Amino acid sequence: MVTKKSAHSVHTKKELKKELAHKIETALPEIEESLGKKKFNKRLKKATRLLVKGVHLNGTDKKVKIDDKKSQNKKKVNVKKKAVNEKISSQQKDTDAALPKQHT
Repeated sequence: MVTKKSAHSVHTKKELKKELAHKIETALPEIEESLGKKKFNKRLKKATRLLVKGVHLNGTDKKVKIDDKKSQNKKKVNVKKKAVNEKISSQQKDTDAALPKQHT
């Protein structure tokens, strides 16, 4: 069964790691020869894990959710600050009204 993939198709994390590992492996055969197969594969696995970590689509969705939460928290803080400021200003008005006016 062959499936067609567009240039911007959604990959699973596992597929993306395999594809990236294959590309790195074909691009750097001389390093594989100098390090040996076992060491090269360990380092290749670490490198693909690090590279895919920030690239995968789910990772970007989480960042968007975090940014949304931060903006919501900022909105809540701004609303609370406004409420506190209004309460303070109303208290000042009350104390000013309670004090007798002095003539100069």
